[in-house]
Amino acid sequence: MYYVYGKDTFKMVHIREGKMIIFLFCFYNELNELSKIFGSEKYLSFQKLEWDVYTKSYLPIVKEFMDEPLKGFDWLNDKRRSIGMGYMEFYNSVLNDLKIKETKTQNIRINPVQFCSIIINYNRIIKDMFKIDERKISKIIYEIPDFFNEESLPKFKGSIRFKETDEKEKEFNLDTLFEWTKDIDINSLFKIGYEILKISSAFISSNEETTFVMKTEFGDIVFGGKGDDYYNGDYILIVDYGGNDIYELSGSILKARVIIDLDGNDNYIHNGFLGPGGSIFGCDILFDLSGNDIYRCGSISIGAGFMGVGFVYNKNGDDFYQGDVFTIGSGYCGIGILFDDEGNDTYRGYAYSEGFGGVLGYGSLIDIKGNDVYSSGGLFLHKPLLPNSYYSFSQGFSIGSRPDYGGGIGLLFDGEGNDFYNAGTYAQGTSYWYSAGFLFDGDGEDFYNAVQYSQGAGIHLSYGLIYDVKGNDVHFSRFGPAMGEGHDFAAGILIDSSGNDHYIVSGGIGIGLNNSAGIFIDQNGNDVYYITEKMDGEYFGIGDVNKGRGFEGIGIFLDLGGNDIYPEGRYKNDFIWSRGVYGIGWDKNSEVKEEDIKQLPVPEFKNMKIDEVFKIASEWGVGENRDRVNGAIEELIRRDDEAIRYIFNEKIGTKNSLEIRAIEEVVKKSKEKAKEYILKCLRDENWIIRRNTINLVYNIELKDAIPLLKEDIMKKENEKILRTYILALGKLKSERKIIENFLNNKKEDVRIASLQALGEINDTSSIKNIVQLLKDPMTTVRSTAIFTLEKYGLELSDYIYKFYREYPEILIAGGKVIKDKDGERVEKIMSVLLSGIDDRDDRIRYFSTLGLYYSGKKEAKKICEYYYLKENNKFIKDLMKRIIDG
Repeated sequence: MYYVYGKDTFKMVHIREGKMIIFLFCFYNELNELSKIFGSEKYLSFQKLEWDVYTKSYLPIVKEFMDEPLKGFDWLNDKRRSIGMGYMEFYNSVLNDLKIKETKTQNIRINPVQFCSIIINYNRIIKDMFKIDERKISKIIYEIPDFFNEESLPKFKGSIRFKETDEKEKEFNLDTLFEWTKDIDINSLFKIGYEILKISSAFISSNEETTFVMKTEFGDIVFGGKGDDYYNGDYILIVDYGGNDIYELSGSILKARVIIDLDGNDNYIHNGFLGPGGSIFGCDILFDLSGNDIYRCGSISIGAGFMGVGFVYNKNGDDFYQGDVFTIGSGYCGIGILFDDEGNDTYRGYAYSEGFGGVLGYGSLIDIKGNDVYSSGGLFLHKPLLPNSYYSFSQGFSIGSRPDYGGGIGLLFDGEGNDFYNAGTYAQGTSYWYSAGFLFDGDGEDFYNAVQYSQGAGIHLSYGLIYDVKGNDVHFSRFGPAMGEGHDFAAGILIDSSGNDHYIVSGGIGIGLNNSAGIFIDQNGNDVYYITEKMDGEYFGIGDVNKGRGFEGIGIFLDLGGNDIYPEGRYKNDFIWSRGVYGIGWDKNSEVKEEDIKQLPVPEFKNMKIDEVFKIASEWGVGENRDRVNGAIEELIRRDDEAIRYIFNEKIGTKNSLEIRAIEEVVKKSKEKAKEYILKCLRDENWIIRRNTINLVYNIELKDAIPLLKEDIMKKENEKILRTYILALGKLKSERKIIENFLNNKKEDVRIASLQALGEINDTSSIKNIVQLLKDPMTTVRSTAIFTLEKYGLELSDYIYKFYREYPEILIAGGKVIKDKDGERVEKIMSVLLSGIDDRDDRIRYFSTLGLYYSGKKEAKKICEYYYLKENNKFIKDLMKRIIDG
């Protein structure tokens, strides 16, 4: 994958499986046009972080995003390149973002003994690196939960306890943490993480197998076999070559540990504080290369680093990841990465998870391929603001420690698949306080669900971006800020490249709130936008801005293609709207263009056997398969005699609806040649064959079949398919009296079929019998009777006058049949409707009013205006109001 930048466009060329796919992002043209209106090319670069005077430290790259908000989009596409090259290149890009130069390590092959030696040596280096009093280390570990606390968050204190004996140490905060660790080169620890990844990858590539156990001063080393093993203890290196294994392990403190599991459906279990793939002041690295695995852990686990590196790589399998707090790709003053190549996976973290960056931290959840489920929340209530909803702080989220320290980078990257994202507040490409949160989804029909502060929201001097490349997606957030909205000197961006999408939020979608930048860009698709909040009597959102501190920010909404649906008011297709000075919405190119779908190759049917052709003809003939299926049907029609013989000898008894469709297409074109087979099959012993054949009679209107249908309709063996006989006779406009006998049948579907058949015959002699079913206990039957009566048109006039008091629903049919008509019979029906609106009977008044509504007559409005104030029935009153309002 590589990128080409131009002045007005951004082009990504993605090479996948030997095919070159080109995406062209043209929205820079529109943004450049806006710059001319706003009078500056740097209209998005107004000061944001500079308004704060307290923050002591933050990541420089966060300021780069805040200064140039669209740089985050370019950065995210660079991440696509590095991720596409694998976990090593991605980790290297993380070091680059943190302004750390990687250590150049040559590609080597190492054996098990060399591998052990290297891991032991790195443990020695890490031990020497942390020259801190043991009591201080214990104190830091004990206080870690407080770094994630809000007022409503209970402590989740760890198993390591510290007795406070020194009064000066009772007050512990981030200043204390940084003071105690100021002499530690954390960046060198991050580089060690990279070196261990590279050495581990080299060992995996060597394919050298052995089994042994070694004890060291730092922990045990085990090279296991291919059996089902159980690991519980203190390890610095485990290599397991196969089997369904159980790892009941804690994470790593002040050491380096590597776990490599090459095969099997494995379980990684730890219920407490610090689990597998979690590290404090060290590196905990886990490789699982095959199998459907389960990770069920507590806090600081599954790719979580606190002043350390937590890394998990899972190559394939349908995996389940569950952690509590600070888990599943989370970093706090450290690096946390979970990298999953493929499989339909499930991710469940209560909070601070699934691509979370804490203070100066970098957390990433990378999932390349699969239909995945991401869920966060359910533990910490968002009191008092939303007392019944939960915090998430997850799914591409980062947060600092206000007001002293900035956050970091939180990234959730999903390459492809139909995915489900579910979260509470603070989630999905969002951040808070000197931080940057990203969510990327490459392909698939996705569902994003959140409560508030979500989906490309920057909150309080922070940056959030969500980018969905392709698919028909649904974005829902109960409240804003959301969907490309910045709040309080922040920047929030949502970009969607294609698909027919739904965006639903109380207030959001391209809002610059309280001196912020909000950008929403949907490049193509027939989209639906729904918001509820208002300002000054108009909807607030969809390209909007407000005034705060005496000046505005910028709110931009761009919909660059498709026939879209907006709330009523100032929004519409092919239109530009604005509020304030720098709040603008722009919809263009609403003309719907039929998608040119590349078709699959059409085979050389003439060389294929009849059953092979029929099989293709019976596939779904839509999308890329349309030409292929149509070609197969045309080939069957061309073969004529051969196809008819095959159909009636091999396929007429099918239950497959697609095969039935193919049969109907062929028989329609070969009606005469099929007739003999049809008449024979009408008497077949198999009821499915009889049913399919009668449906053919219906579709080709084969009148030669009437005598057989008439004779067989009453036979007991045909009770199961009675409605099929009735519908066929109706289509052939035959045997009205026989069909009328079934109007009172005990089976609902038979009564419905009888009404439909009589509607086809359209003999007015049946009206009086049809009307009686307006009292049927089933609404399905009554509605069918109404629709059937409509087919008689103005012939109903006398029957309406005669039957409306006993059967008021007939008034609905009366209103429909007089629409856009005039004459004596119209006046007769209209007089019944007008008089019925003043009747004492509620049902007569209701159905008279409904009939007037459907009639569309001018007189309806006048009489409703007259009776509206007199009417007490709320349902009738509402109908009258609809007529009056037009």
